[in-house]
Amino acid sequence: MATRHVVLTAAILCASTGLGCEGRAPAAASAALVAPLGDTATLAPSWRTTLPSVGPDESVTGLSLAPDGRIYAHVDGRGLFEILPDGSATRHVDLPAHWKSANVTAVVVDEGGIVLLDSSGRLGRFTLDGLLSEEIRVDTGPLLWGRRALQVDSGGSLWLGIHPGHGSPGGVASYPRPVYVRIGSEGTMIDTLRLPARLAERCPVMPDPRFRSGWIEDLRARHIPFVVWTMAPDGRVVAGCPADYRFDLDATSSAPLAVTMSTWSPVAVSEQERRDFALTWGVMLATRPGADGETLDLGPFPDKKPAYAAFLTGSDGRVWVWTAQPSVAAPANPTWPLAGLPDVLWVESGQGTFDVFEPDGRLRGHVRLPQDVRFRPGPAPAEPQIRGDTVWMPVTDTVGATAVARFEVVWPNTPFSGS
Repeated sequence: MATRHVVLTAAILCASTGLGCEGRAPAAASAALVAPLGDTATLAPSWRTTLPSVGPDESVTGLSLAPDGRIYAHVDGRGLFEILPDGSATRHVDLPAHWKSANVTAVVVDEGGIVLLDSSGRLGRFTLDGLLSEEIRVDTGPLLWGRRALQVDSGGSLWLGIHPGHGSPGGVASYPRPVYVRIGSEGTMIDTLRLPARLAERCPVMPDPRFRSGWIEDLRARHIPFVVWTMAPDGRVVAGCPADYRFDLDATSSAPLAVTMSTWSPVAVSEQERRDFALTWGVMLATRPGADGETLDLGPFPDKKPAYAAFLTGSDGRVWVWTAQPSVAAPANPTWPLAGLPDVLWVESGQGTFDVFEPDGRLRGHVRLPQDVRFRPGPAPAEPQIRGDTVWMPVTDTVGATAVARFEVVWPNTPFSGS
């Protein structure tokens, strides 16, 4: 089997080349839909399955739900695990050596099999038994993969999420901003989806590569609103600027729908938290490899957090919005004060609530996480998989081992089957 090599660097930057941008001109948002206050639901546990031989410090980096209800979880260094729909059994999928140890950023499963993407830009297609049927090497040049880096829409199209300019020295993303590239069966780029400039106008501070940390395009995002986006299974892009509680459904189309939450209370940020955050990360970024040693000025920060931090989407087209969460103070390394750093570290607990919107923008309600379940936007652990009112997500079991759990959303006055 031959490995194909596809160069996408110039093509992805369709804002300058025009390639692959046909029919994707930026548009103004349509009339807004205002969402009222909805019911609050809970997540009831259905089952929890521990992944064998996976340690407590190892995270699920890829999670995908197959059409028949089987769940697939990838753990770097361990490979791919298949869990039966009822959680009763787990099978280790025997992948080729590279794909067991590779830093896999995304995994999707559809009728055609398994698709894995690693951090070097290698994309592999496999049968459900783990046999490699095709590899594509995607050369992104200075570009890095974005959140939810690999998507397969309901029509079977394969999309790669990107951060243009993200990895370039001194590079700053510009708008209209390419965010997803559709890849054809031969590895060619077919189309590019771009976020319109009007979103950036509401978020005037652009992500700065000086403040990049791993997958995080700009670590100030906890305090400064930057544009947030994701792709729904039907191929629509959900995007918004969390300076307030508004976002667009089908944001890249000629007729996006703007949704506004009518009842929203900003999360306040104390002066001490803002000061400690700026000092801590300013020093840390200045002392990381390749830095010049000069403390960076991260501020000033607003006195409230951005309205939301992430979008998730379900197979039914619902949009799950992870709202801003208050920070809590945790003890810092005891040596920090000796270096002039704060004695506390401000962290987000991962506990909180999703606001759930119907595909037409109406608010369905709010879903509160159980006390022992956490969600943090990012590549690891992998994002939950959602099908209707059923949610699968990586969790930690009672002894600290890595597990995958299934939950059912229980709305008020709705019985829970537990199966």
